[in-house]
Amino acid sequence: MSCPLFEDYTRGCIKEFPDFIVYSNFDVCESKEYQKCPLYIMVNSKFKCQYFQTCLHAYHKGIPNFIEKLFLDEKFKGDIIVCLAKKYCLSEDNYKNCARYTFVSHGEEPPLTLFSDGRIIHFAD
Repeated sequence: MSCPLFEDYTRGCIKEFPDFIVYSNFDVCESKEYQKCPLYIMVNSKFKCQYFQTCLHAYHKGIPNFIEKLFLDEKFKGDIIVCLAKKYCLSEDNYKNCARYTFVSHGEEPPLTLFSDGRIIHFAD
């Protein structure tokens, strides 16, 4: 069984989340594991924070390539995205508790290193 968003060798999820095309080889599309795919989960969520795309796009544009390649392997990125997205971005009950939401809703740009749960990544100089 393959992902219902994968039709005629076209990934329907990429239409909604084009930034993700650079993050995956999409092997999961033709596997039984497609329901664990971050894109599948996000596309099929009944609720998305109004700033969801803004935050995803900021991560995509802001993470330096070398940092991403050194520290963020495919599974790790997917796990982080799914965990934080489910808890905040895709939760109608909890999205306003997102640290990034607080910044954006006040017209400010959140630091790239700020996670939804308030944790901040500190890189040594």
